[in-house]
Amino acid sequence: MTSGTPFSRLAQWTLPKKSYLDRLLELKLRADEGNGLSYVPEEQLLKRTLSDQMWNELLQESVDLMLKRWRAMRNTPQSSKSGVESVK
Repeated sequence: MTSGTPFSRLAQWTLPKKSYLDRLLELKLRADEGNGLSYVPEEQLLKRTLSDQMWNELLQESVDLMLKRWRAMRNTPQSSKSGVESVK
């Protein structure tokens, strides 16, 4: 009935005390429990989503900083070729 599945001592002690139907249901639940509690796909999706978000934020910050510095360089007044700025 247990199909070679080892149970804890408590489960082994309480199973014979239950009705046949209760024992069958509990064994079925215990057998299916391993399949029902697998969070691996959800965990992988969450990790992938978080890493994508972090990558996108880092990339956006880098592009924004580069554009800011490029605009600042473009807007700075250039000195004359002689190295002396003209004064008006």
